Amino acid sequence: MGDSSDMLSGKGRVRILVIDDNLDMLSIYREMFKDEPRYEADLMSDAMQGLRSLEDGRYDMIILDIIMEPLSGESFFVYLRGNESTMKIPVVIVSVLEPASLEALKRLNHTTILQKPIRKEDLFGAIDKFISLYGHA
Repeated sequence: MGDSSDMLSGKGRVRILVIDDNLDMLSIYREMFKDEPRYEADLMSDAMQGLRSLEDGRYDMIILDIIMEPLSGESFFVYLRGNESTMKIPVVIVSVLEPASLEALKRLNHTTILQKPIRKEDLFGAIDKFISLYGHA
């Protein structure tokens, strides 16, 4: 689940799991991805939904908010990195927190940080950076 083999093989679209508890942000993500043929985004409003979705689906990348309840994005991220089947999934952390406060997470590999508010160009640039590192869809 979630390794970069599909991206490396050049098959299909990049499957992205987006987790953010802010419904306005989910609407923004939905708008960003709706006409983008390279990416297939599944939007989730909480980290527990995201965990269940990881069990059912295969994702090439995750876009993750940090400040969420009941399960925080940080706890979700720690779970990802501690689980052999998900530890190498690239994660784009998108948060209102200052990037410097998230540096410890960034050091856990396969991670980049964007600060809210985000622009489509910045988000897609981060996604494309990971694709260039691990292959392309």
